[in-house]
Amino acid sequence: MGVIAPGYNISRSKYKYDVLTGDLKINIHKKEENGKYSCYCRNLNSGAISISTVALEIEEQWQAAGSDFLAVLYRCIAIVSVSIVVLGGWIAHIFWKKFLQKSYILDGK
Repeated sequence: MGVIAPGYNISRSKYKYDVLTGDLKINIHKKEENGKYSCYCRNLNSGAISISTVALEIEEQWQAAGSDFLAVLYRCIAIVSVSIVVLGGWIAHIFWKKFLQKSYILDGK
């Protein structure tokens, strides 16, 4: 059992906690990390201790959520859309510089 608290060596990219609010966020990447997680809190004024335990279970379907057909389709549509907008902006810029932008020279007369 690991301890996530000030003064302990923990992975900051995996565990993020807020001492004042009691929020704990765990970035889970492996099914092997299923199990029970407990929070031990001590009131600084009264010394009272509170313990809460939750069971965490990662299901296979959540691990593969990024590879379903619709997600890939939406990503492809987004990439094509952004490419079209960038290409259109580039073509408009070239068109503006070559054909529409005119320089006027005042000859002082």
